[in-house]
Amino acid sequence: MQYDVVVIGGGPVGCAVALAMKNIGLSTAVLETQPKQSKI
Repeated sequence: MQYDVVVIGGGPVGCAVALAMKNIGLSTAVLETQPKQSKI
């Protein structure tokens, strides 16, 4: 798989960056080591 952007960390800032990149049309992956804790 290829992505335009890879965000390291799925905390509040990482999620905000990933969403911003998605909104401008870039394919984005978020890498996080902790289990999913929210519904976002």
